[in-house]
Amino acid sequence: MTTQKFRRSLLILAVLAAALPAAALLAGAARGTGAPRTVAPAEGTRIGELQAQARDLAAGAAARRTPRYRELLASTTGPQGALNRDASLLLVGTDRGRPLFLQTLNLVAAQTVGADRLWPGGATGLDLDGANAAGDLAVWDAGAAMVGHQEFGGRTVVRDGAPSVHYHATHVAGTLNAAGVDPLAHGMSPAAWLDSYDWTDDESEMAAAAAQGLLVSNHSYSFVAGWYYNSTQSAWYWYGDVAVSQTEDPGFGIYSSYSQQWDQTAHDAPHYLIVCAAGNDRANYGPGPGGLHYYWDPGLDDWAQSTTTREQDGGADGFDCIPYRGTCKNILTVGAILDVPGGWTQPADVVMSSFSSWGPTDDGRIKPDLVANGVGLYSCGTASNTSYASYNGTSMASPNAAGSLHLLAQQWRDVHGGQTARSATLKAVAIHTANEAGAGPGPDYAHGWGLLDAEAAGLLIAGDLAFPSRITEATLAQGEADTLVIWSNGDGPVSATLVWNDPAGPAQPWVLNPTQSVLVNDLDLRVERVSDAQVTRPWTLDPATPGAWAVRGDNVRDNVEKAQTAAAQAGAYRIIVRHKGTLSGGSQAYTLVAGSPEPPAVSNVTFAQRDDGSGLVDIAYDLADPDSPAVSVTIEASDDGGATWDLAVNSATGHVGSGVAAGAARSAVWNFGADHPGVVLPAVVIRVTADDGP
Repeated sequence: MTTQKFRRSLLILAVLAAALPAAALLAGAARGTGAPRTVAPAEGTRIGELQAQARDLAAGAAARRTPRYRELLASTTGPQGALNRDASLLLVGTDRGRPLFLQTLNLVAAQTVGADRLWPGGATGLDLDGANAAGDLAVWDAGAAMVGHQEFGGRTVVRDGAPSVHYHATHVAGTLNAAGVDPLAHGMSPAAWLDSYDWTDDESEMAAAAAQGLLVSNHSYSFVAGWYYNSTQSAWYWYGDVAVSQTEDPGFGIYSSYSQQWDQTAHDAPHYLIVCAAGNDRANYGPGPGGLHYYWDPGLDDWAQSTTTREQDGGADGFDCIPYRGTCKNILTVGAILDVPGGWTQPADVVMSSFSSWGPTDDGRIKPDLVANGVGLYSCGTASNTSYASYNGTSMASPNAAGSLHLLAQQWRDVHGGQTARSATLKAVAIHTANEAGAGPGPDYAHGWGLLDAEAAGLLIAGDLAFPSRITEATLAQGEADTLVIWSNGDGPVSATLVWNDPAGPAQPWVLNPTQSVLVNDLDLRVERVSDAQVTRPWTLDPATPGAWAVRGDNVRDNVEKAQTAAAQAGAYRIIVRHKGTLSGGSQAYTLVAGSPEPPAVSNVTFAQRDDGSGLVDIAYDLADPDSPAVSVTIEASDDGGATWDLAVNSATGHVGSGVAAGAARSAVWNFGADHPGVVLPAVVIRVTADDGP
């Protein structure tokens, strides 16, 4: 067992005895400034595996472009021709004999998620703008971003030679890195370089870019599932597989081979976070009972018309309507809520959009992971280099989150001497600090873990410099358990969040709502109060009753676990990470976040007895507390090695008691002779503690 000791409101002790080269540009035409990549892959990136994966994925994409695919793509008439004219769709191949389409996820910010408080001049003082090494932030979308737009300032580059500018790609890119020439269109990461790709061959391009150091990418699109309205033809299409079900699309909630591919890329590139829109399918009702629509007839190998009544996407209750890709384990899936103009103050501030797709996944995992503003988002347009537009959709919520997380990656580098955060770390910090949303405590299948709070996440990372054990990147060995001891001063519940990049799971069979678990390495998180061994288990949800509130129990489905005590009680707590069964690969890397963002802490405690016979003892320490202007400091002593702390220190003066200001070089003087007349100073241990005080 490995044990790391950390006190949330105290740190002890002092003891006294009485006397890779820069990666090359990806192949393809680059526009904008044509800036070369300056990013390099972080340590631990499995470069060879990613390069091989890129080749295999490219071959797989080519194999999907069958002769039938080419016939469909060439169609200019009928239902397929109408789909080919739809700028929101792309036919990318055939799968199981059916056409496979990608779709953008718009229907037509920063304050809602708190990113504005991280920017230069923002309330946190962190002054983050996303300035980065070219190549660590990317967007895949329906086409190329309009790189000449005034908001991009030459910082957006088309990396794959995408031939056409697309309004959706431009709007999404602006949400990521617009400079704020128009302040209302300010991007989340406004000084960042951004690589723009179209969505053709996204899988192989992502793996190749990850091998070269890509850290965050945004994907505001999904495979088409369920109902789709084709405005070019004014007709409804149903994309379900009638060989599996006549009423529900099996593509909702399933962990498919496509989910498996992204998870493998994320696992092989442990510092690369894929951010994906959850989808806009909830309550997509189609033409109504008995309404005329098109469906794919496997017998005809073509589109056919039908009046069969099929359920609305998500069914009567709205759950289980996230298309496959958003169901990956190792990505961040983002749902859409209405704007929260003044920022979050209570769960009721978070109002769900009418369209955002809800979980669970078919195996019961919690998706989406988080929510962000996706309604009325104002960003770059394509009518001219100075135009703007407002759109709705999880397409807008996803870059809102991705750009904010890119700021957090910058903050991590600033705090940790240029080191790169694991993707699991960014995800853990974002989930740990998310604001509560929904009717009940804990996660739910509509809002995930809550509303992204970039401000709280940034402050948590900033505090990690002073309190490094609060965000722990570690590796759990087979058969071991890791323990972190923290201290709570009782000002709120004790929380801990555990996230790990799980090995890609087995693809579920193409049937309706398969329940087979896709979790490979099952880690377990527990919070144990030291005083009475009371254990708090993590939040869990029941996919059989998706609308029910979360309860505490054994989470056997998710590679995210969050435990939170029911009540506040001061004292020491053990945060325990262990595992079930056999770990694939013999170990599992994970990130653990524990404690609240800004506890007071004491460090560098020293003391020495004066040699003038006065019996006075000089005590020095440093006090860090970014949250409170003054704290209460207690000095204790032990003459039995710390077994008991009852050696009187009543006479101490200086920086002791209430009202002590935080800072370096705090000091106190202990008159040992006054407290213990006629006693020779023994070998002692001194403990200095600090709690939030008046």
